[in-house]
Amino acid sequence: GNATSDFMRLHYTDEQKKHFEKLWNKSGVYRLHDESGEVKYIGKSINLGSRIFGSMNERKLNRYSYAIIDSYADASVYEIYYIAKYKPELNRESKTNHELTIELPEHLFTDIEALIERQQEANPCH
Repeated sequence: GNATSDFMRLHYTDEQKKHFEKLWNKSGVYRLHDESGEVKYIGKSINLGSRIFGSMNERKLNRYSYAIIDSYADASVYEIYYIAKYKPELNRESKTNHELTIELPEHLFTDIEALIERQQEANPCH
């Protein structure tokens, strides 16, 4: 299918497009944030370049950060670990009362980046 149709609601600059192309086929863990920067959702992907976009549209969020983790198996473990640690409200797995009793070495996440949301504007002159 047409990959771009998944994320038409969000607008990105040419620079951001190049950035996402670099993440094509890179595995890792990503976080979606609200306007204040709070983590609302944590996911993993074998292809961060396409997954982050789709996930932002699904969850109506436009801020993200990520950590590249070369091993997809490791990324899967870290996804569960970070969900248990931060309990983001949009992850179903967060609804448990179980507390972590282990500590894993932290991965370095990128700074939070934002995509522009396309507004349906009444004024076509903008």
